Amino acid sequence: MKRRDALAAVTAIAAFGACARARPVAPLTLAVLIDGEPTTAAAVAGDLDNGELPGFTLRRVELPRPRPTPIDRTAAAVAAARAAYLERGDFEACVTSLEPVGVPPLLASGRRDLAARVLVWRAACAWGRMARAETESIAAQLAGFGLELPPDAGAVTPDVEAVLVAALDRAGATPRVPLTVAGHAGAGLGVDGRPAECVLPCTVEVTPGDHVVAVDADGFEPLWRLVRAPAAAPFTPALAPAAPALAVVQWRARTGRGLRPDDDDGLALVARAVEARRVLYLGVGARLRGALIVDGVVKARGERPPRQALALARDLTVRGGLVDRVPLHRRPRFWLAIGAAALVAATITAAILIEPEIHTEVGF
Repeated sequence: MKRRDALAAVTAIAAFGACARARPVAPLTLAVLIDGEPTTAAAVAGDLDNGELPGFTLRRVELPRPRPTPIDRTAAAVAAARAAYLERGDFEACVTSLEPVGVPPLLASGRRDLAARVLVWRAACAWGRMARAETESIAAQLAGFGLELPPDAGAVTPDVEAVLVAALDRAGATPRVPLTVAGHAGAGLGVDGRPAECVLPCTVEVTPGDHVVAVDADGFEPLWRLVRAPAAAPFTPALAPAAPALAVVQWRARTGRGLRPDDDDGLALVARAVEARRVLYLGVGARLRGALIVDGVVKARGERPPRQALALARDLTVRGGLVDRVPLHRRPRFWLAIGAAALVAATITAAILIEPEIHTEVGF
């Protein structure tokens, strides 16, 4: 092979390597949530809009509005049942008024007083219909949930009140049994509408029978079930991820409990609320506090003066590992270096090993 042919070949190889660079990588989308006083937050947003973060497309996001609270007609239903019982003696209308009301959901939401009122007036209406067995069943339910007689229980007849009091006395004398609940570690457990008694996994002592078990944890939808005790195995609820609007409510509730809005658990809620894989959280105050959240996990934190949002964003994306996201073999500089090295090595090899053509002439 001639030297110039060898050099041409290795030059072509080097050029191919230099050109076999990675395709241009599309910028990563980075959701940006600015939390703070509106005027200052707007200034920080302006700083970001006027700058550039190479490799990223910044997308301003807002927290979703909390979902509206459904209209609760339970109190009105109780009032209608009470009026039908006391004013008209219409026990059928009394029963009909309370039919749509579910006692377990009331207990799951912690409304024990209202649940007790529903059961008392159901018992009174059943007694008025001469349904003694039904009255006793309702009274046992009230006692099993550990409810107390509400103030307006004195308006029922003495016979009904006697049935209710007897049920409470029997429940108070019944030995307690264990109720064990497993599942999401750290979730709060409430039983029969009482405030959270322990965190999972845990065991509580209850009267034998049905109980409303409510489990609540940040980042998940609250869950309740009617569970019978004693049970052969622990009750293990499966929690569903919280909807974005609920995540906002849970995040704000943490602040109300004196917790930092930008601790790791709080920022995990922020990421769920804005529904983004990569979130840049900027807390505006005397200092600009920033955090990079990836897949719900805080990857980097930092602080800067208030008007250095872009510099803080650059720092967090580097320390959070987002900048070096391209594999080595797909980086242009890698192939440029490989091509240059190949060219140099080939040139040296050709100079050493490729012998020049020898022309011999003999003259006489």
